[in-house]
Order: sequence, then structure tokens, then C-alpha cells
Amino acid sequence: MYQNNEPSALFHGLHHAHKRRVAEEQAARGIGDLGAPMLLLSMVVGVLVAILQAVTQIHEQTISFILKLIVVVLFLIMGGGWMLTTLQEFALSLFELM
Repeated sequence: MYQNNEPSALFHGLHHAHKRRVAEEQAARGIGDLGAPMLLLSMVVGVLVAILQAVTQIHEQTISFILKLIVVVLFLIMGGGWMLTTLQEFALSLFELM
């Protein structure tokens, strides 16, 4: 039998499930935090280029692609440090949960 100071198997299982749920929530939030800015910027650029192309009747597909690529690369240059710090903090929190 278990002693009074030992957790039961049920408590251990519930604690493990809670830690896993916390890690999954942090992962989902981290993915959104890291991916959303680039996706939103490229979407805004795509819409603006589409409006400009509709007004000028220039329908060149590479214009939109190149502008989106430039915006994403500039964002990675400017926000790469923040993204790396966020990933490092997430990795450390995962190790703390183990």
C-alpha cells in the first residue's frame, strides 16, 4: 500500500495529464504568436497588390509573390531575435515541465 506521503497512481496520472495539457496550450499559443505576424503581413501585402493590379489591369503573378517574399524576409530580419527568444523560452518551459 501507499504511505501517506506518497501520491496515489490516480493523482500521478492526473498531474501528468495536466502538465501535458499545459504544454499543448503553450505550443498552440506559441505557434500563433510566431506565425501570425508574418501571415498577416503577407496577407495585407497580397490584398494591396491585388487592388493595385485590378486598378492598373496589370496581372503579373510574380509581383505579388516577390513583394510578399520581401516583406516576410524583412520581418524575419527585424523580428528574428524576438522569435528566437520566444522559442527558447518555450523550450525551457517544456524542460521544466518534465
